[in-house]
Amino acid sequence: MAFHLIEGDLEPDLSIAIVVNDAAEDLTDATDFEMLWKQPDGSVSTVPLTAPDPLNGLLLRTWDAGDTDQVGDHSAQVVITSGNGDTQTFPSDGSYVIWTVHPRLA
Repeated sequence: MAFHLIEGDLEPDLSIAIVVNDAAEDLTDATDFEMLWKQPDGSVSTVPLTAPDPLNGLLLRTWDAGDTDQVGDHSAQVVITSGNGDTQTFPSDGSYVIWTVHPRLA
């Protein structure tokens, strides 16, 4: 499913479902959720994610002011740290979470 925002809008939040072998990944033992985010200008940053439903692998990025100012295609990978300190990157197939910020009409 495609995710789209209008430049400057802070809603809706970006919902990311972590799925492995066609099943929701149980993230209840995880201690940290981050998103490696590449913006259209090529800059990459690490931002926090929240886990409103870790049992069903659901993560959320709540936008901050400035997050949706760059028009274009954005991509990301999610890094999850488990309770034993191991990390895993999703999507694990080498693809990306992708969304588009569209310009606001003048």
